[in-house]
Amino acid sequence: MAAGDVALKGRQYEQALVYFEKCFSSAAEYDGEGGGYQIYPRIGMALMNLGRVAEAGEKFQTVHDLKGIPIRKSIR
Repeated sequence: MAAGDVALKGRQYEQALVYFEKCFSSAAEYDGEGGGYQIYPRIGMALMNLGRVAEAGEKFQTVHDLKGIPIRKSIR
């Protein structure tokens, strides 16, 4: 995940996406360790910067829908 963060900061969006997807895949081997709340937004940011807005929106929505992650769910 850190390698993806560095690539994202360096505007190497394709490489960042590769790193983040590898991180997601590795976490899946451990029954989805972390639940995706850290990796989905990072994948979304890489996708946004690549102009893949609809795909990015899906990743952000996935984070929003995660149970136990209070993202704007308690604001009325």
